[in-house]
Amino acid sequence: MDPIIYQNYIYVHYHLRALLKEWKLLKPRFEAKLASSNSSSTTLLSLTQLKNRIESANLKLIRVIDQVQIISNIKLLDELTTALLRGPNIGFHLKDKAVDTIGEVDALLDKFNGIKPIAFTKLPYEFQNRLVALLPPPDLVNFKLAGKTATKYANQRGMFSECLHVIRNSIDYEDVKNFYGKNKYYDISSTSFFLKSSSCYVQSGLYLNLDSTEKFDRIVKVVRSCDYTHLMLHGPYTYKHAIYLMSVSKNLKYVCLSIGIHVEIEEYDDYYEAIVQWLNRNNDAIMITVDCPDLDGTFPVYLEERVKAQTNFNATFCDTYVVIYKQAFLSS
Repeated sequence: MDPIIYQNYIYVHYHLRALLKEWKLLKPRFEAKLASSNSSSTTLLSLTQLKNRIESANLKLIRVIDQVQIISNIKLLDELTTALLRGPNIGFHLKDKAVDTIGEVDALLDKFNGIKPIAFTKLPYEFQNRLVALLPPPDLVNFKLAGKTATKYANQRGMFSECLHVIRNSIDYEDVKNFYGKNKYYDISSTSFFLKSSSCYVQSGLYLNLDSTEKFDRIVKVVRSCDYTHLMLHGPYTYKHAIYLMSVSKNLKYVCLSIGIHVEIEEYDDYYEAIVQWLNRNNDAIMITVDCPDLDGTFPVYLEERVKAQTNFNATFCDTYVVIYKQAFLSS
């Protein structure tokens, strides 16, 4: 790993942890001022500035996470992602912790500004149902995070998730549950349950592990309007399924087209062109990994050539997959 990138990784983590510690120390003081009605414009300014500093530091952490994920893929270093991003109080965990803290600061700012929330359970029953029915999908996802009652009402409207794993069998379920089961931002669904949905909305991550192309046919009818930034497909699925699901969200940054893709040799050119067009029209895209262990040996060679020649992305063939990524993200 580039020493400058690693040095930045260390600094960014240290800085964000320090800000979260500062919030932990200052929170009782802010709450005391609120309780004593001894707040002032200076108090509000200090609280707002702290929130802005945490948000800025978290954005820097997200960029570091992007860099580590690209490097771990092009250098075949899965252990790098585990060591630098998946431990307690680092990487993904620290990012989620910062998001929760920003929510706490926002809640306190609302109180200082005289906004008094009303408990959802104290609202009339008809009003509860009407409110849930009218909430925009992103707000409904946030509403679900408020607790079991909110989740129950939100689920009556449909499938709304921050991150959603659709799993193929009990073994896959146990693996995902062990990894994400305690994370409130992740929902885990069986294939049969998910396919009963008429529609769904996923805000951050959609991870599909299905056992037939027919089930993917059904999936594309359910997944119609989402804002996910991460997409992972595990097949069997066709390249048309992949391109469709890559096109549903305009915010997509990461795509993992894992094993199981079905592409005939005569479809290679169409598949290359679809990927190139997607890269050229999606400014937010950062990295795509395309697994191709079962495809003709010419596939990764020509995919790499086409991407380099027709887009501003770099590409490299690593073992059994092609990594397509923005070179600019490897600069500190």
